Amino acid sequence: MKNLILIGLSMIASVSFGQRMYNFNYSTAAPIGTYTNFVSEYSWQGFEVGYQKGIGENLTVGFTYRWQKFYEKKDRATYVFDNGAITSNLYTYTFINNCNVTLNYYVDNATKITPYFSMAAGPAYVENRLVIGFIDLDDNDWKIAMSPQIGVMIDINESFAIDLKCNYNYLPLQYQRFSSIQYIGASIGIAWRDSFLN
Repeated sequence: MKNLILIGLSMIASVSFGQRMYNFNYSTAAPIGTYTNFVSEYSWQGFEVGYQKGIGENLTVGFTYRWQKFYEKKDRATYVFDNGAITSNLYTYTFINNCNVTLNYYVDNATKITPYFSMAAGPAYVENRLVIGFIDLDDNDWKIAMSPQIGVMIDINESFAIDLKCNYNYLPLQYQRFSSIQYIGASIGIAWRDSFLN
């Protein structure tokens, strides 16, 4: 996780300064699709930090780092294996560390509310963990994540805005209990921006 943060910061630092925006968001997520066979509980633990730079009228490119944790405690039951069985609670976890490149389009608007549309894609380090009694199984791998999103910026003043957004996240993954990780994310945060949104 520390290495991913350092990579993201170095990518941000390599972009020349000019018209720009930084954001920090608290994020939540709802698992969907076959991924709910592994974790079905809503995730309240996540965050995102990001940077954007204007490249044209209403258009920016940027980088984000996202972290999201999914967790579920399942009821005590007897689970059968090839060489036996165990009666215990079942705990499932997923940790997603994701560095994305983003392309963002902001809609012209004379009010203090500016809608936008984004497409994000990049490498994600995924940790899946399953705990049954004294048995602790994990599966860690790198994947490519894709994430279209919509959102709005609500002006506080010329420099700061509230960032509200919703995104769909897809990570192809070959795992015993599900074929991909899919979830709907929602987040709220604060953005500091330069003149491209003024």
